[in-house]
Amino acid sequence: MAERARGTTLLETLVALLILAIGLVALAQFVAYASANDLRSRIRIEMAQIADKRLHEIRAKKFSDLGPPATFANVYATAPPAANVVPVVTPEIVTSAASGLSYRRWTYIWDPTAGTNPNLREVAIIVQSTRQGFAGREMHRLRDYRTNTTIGTYYNVGATAP
Repeated sequence: MAERARGTTLLETLVALLILAIGLVALAQFVAYASANDLRSRIRIEMAQIADKRLHEIRAKKFSDLGPPATFANVYATAPPAANVVPVVTPEIVTSAASGLSYRRWTYIWDPTAGTNPNLREVAIIVQSTRQGFAGREMHRLRDYRTNTTIGTYYNVGATAP
C-alpha cells in the first residue's frame, strides 16, 4: 500500500491564497469607507461649529448694529436663496483652526416683515465646505430671529418668528 504524501498540494495553496486575497480586499474597502465617513462627519461638525460661532457673534451685537445695513463686515441685507441653492454672492472664507480645512460662509440679516415691524430681524447663516466631492456639496444652515427687546431665541430652519 502506497503511503500518502504529507503536506499541501499546489491547488490547495492557490485556493487558500484566493480566499485570503478576497478577505484582504474586503477589509481594504471597509477601511476606505470608514475613513471617508469620518471625514464627512468631521466636516459636518465643523460647518455647524462655524455657523454657531457666527450666530453667537451676531447675538452679541446691539440690535441697531444689525441694520439694515448691518454695521459689521460680510453681511448681506437680503433674504438668502432657497434651500440647497448655493448663494451667488461672494462668501467669506473661514479656516478651521482644528483641521485646517477651509469653508465658505454667507451671513444674511434682513427685515422679514418688509418694514412693517422695524423691531424684527431674521438671520440666516450658510456654511459650505471648499472640498471637492460629496462633502463639498453639503451646506449647513442656521436661522435665528432677533428683536429689539430681547437677545433672541435660536430657531431651526423652517421655524416661525416669535
